[in-house]
Amino acid sequence: MAEENDAVSRAVENLYNQPLPADTEGPNMRRLRQEHHRMLGNFSTDTEFHPIVFPQRQHAQDHGQTKRVELFDRLLNDTQP
Repeated sequence: MAEENDAVSRAVENLYNQPLPADTEGPNMRRLRQEHHRMLGNFSTDTEFHPIVFPQRQHAQDHGQTKRVELFDRLLNDTQP
């Protein structure tokens, strides 16, 4: 099951890397797409999110995704009680 999930996740990520046809995206979606990285940077969590973040961190570690592990570590350490 995990291998199938990884395969589907990779396929979806590949779709996100494809350019959209010019007439698909309106001005609001274009603005949102251009600003999403800024919004993600402002994402804040508290300890109620630990049960969600811990498994995501473990998955990243199990798959050698060091940058994601670092991200999850920062989220977890910034929300310690």
